[in-house]
Amino acid sequence: MPPRRDRKLARYLRTEVAAYSSYWRTSLAVSLDRVPPRSLAELAGAAPMLVLRPTVAAVYHFGARRLAARTAWSRLWGRQRAVNDRSLVPHFKPVLWVTADGVPIGSSEADVDRLARIGARWLRDAGVGPDDVVVSILPQGPDLAWWQVVAGCRRARLSAMHVGRDATASAVAALEPTVVVGLPMDLVRLFADSGADGAGRPRPRLVLAVGRPIDDGLRTRLMAAAAAPVLSAWAPPGVRALWVECAGGPTTGLHTWAAAEVVELIDPLTGQAAPPGAGGEVVWSPLGWRGTVMLRLRTGVFATIEEGHCPVCHRITPRLSVSGTTPRFFDVLDRHPDITGWQAELRTVDGVEELVVFLSTARHDRLQPMLKELDNVLSVTQFVVLPQDQIDRRVAEADDARVVDLRT
Repeated sequence: MPPRRDRKLARYLRTEVAAYSSYWRTSLAVSLDRVPPRSLAELAGAAPMLVLRPTVAAVYHFGARRLAARTAWSRLWGRQRAVNDRSLVPHFKPVLWVTADGVPIGSSEADVDRLARIGARWLRDAGVGPDDVVVSILPQGPDLAWWQVVAGCRRARLSAMHVGRDATASAVAALEPTVVVGLPMDLVRLFADSGADGAGRPRPRLVLAVGRPIDDGLRTRLMAAAAAPVLSAWAPPGVRALWVECAGGPTTGLHTWAAAEVVELIDPLTGQAAPPGAGGEVVWSPLGWRGTVMLRLRTGVFATIEEGHCPVCHRITPRLSVSGTTPRFFDVLDRHPDITGWQAELRTVDGVEELVVFLSTARHDRLQPMLKELDNVLSVTQFVVLPQDQIDRRVAEADDARVVDLRT
């Protein structure tokens, strides 16, 4: 880590995190690497104590000297409200809450402004310009992806409409978007809704698949359906800003935000730092974020890190190549020309693991040959053919997960 960034991190940990969080004040050691990595589930029980709360006593005893002096002066002259309104409330009071796997994460006004700047930079690096028209079909709610898109578009001064995931293809097409944003499976449904002849199909020049990482098969399927490049943006639950692909696409990796986070790789068995150049589990820490602070969050994501300039957008920031843990059947099912949708369930029956694949097809005249083709290349316990709307409903009820793990 560069010395200047190292000093910024040390000051942030000392004068804000340890100063204003009772949880971190008792467990935060001298440096970040002495904090044991914890999962989101492990930190969930301490969620209220993870919010930075700069009380007068905490500012006096633990905060930055300049803020402590300003607070003391304001109390002496009866102007504490002015200091609160200018220095404390905008930076520390949570005004926006999102949920990450059910865990509430608060953001201050300054955090929201920061998310907007990051969102605007992401859109610019993805190739979205001032003349573009953005239509988002992301589900509205307390979700990081939705807020980053909304705040980023506003900060970038883009013409943007956020119509929700139930919008039809014809309704989206009528808005004449040049950029369409949505969850991957919602995007698949949107372009499939336009029909085989393409009538009423949106014709964007760029698609941003946000909210879940996409595998090569799904990316290929989306690119063919939209007739446009597809870029991915995603972050594990608990991370404060999406990791994103720039206009270079998947070859340049997921760009992180060096000024706003610390990304480490650890050996998941020992918890120690992964050797230089080796892959490992991604551990995430905030840098400068207020509201809810989670240090050394274990993401469950395995990746390698590439430092230095991105050859496309030229940002100097760590870029992640997420390890390929996608089962082979993803690629086979996504690429099969006769399959219009699918979902898989992993089950345990009498102590034996089973894989059941639910799928839909528009080629019922080829049903038996198609199932035989799949059976020859995949080890699947059972194929269940359902109408397309039932497949879509199953996927939507599973929060867009195409693989549901029901093993016990």
